[in-house]
Amino acid sequence: MEIEEPAPKYYPKMSPSEFFEWERKQEFKHEYVNGKVFAMSGASFNHNKIVSNIMGNTWNHLKDKSCDVFGSDLRIP
Repeated sequence: MEIEEPAPKYYPKMSPSEFFEWERKQEFKHEYVNGKVFAMSGASFNHNKIVSNIMGNTWNHLKDKSCDVFGSDLRIP
């Protein structure tokens, strides 16, 4: 049995400023590396559990300070 993988979606090369303008309009998050754009996949349950624990502990440590804690999935506005 052969499994056929879907063809990767092609994104044209763009400058960093073009990428940020384009990314704001996208439904899903993308990564920009050396002018190339890659769709990002979701993280695993275990990964998210670890990140939640780290963020919670960090927030508790910083709660009376002028800092905020954000996850890696925060999109740049």
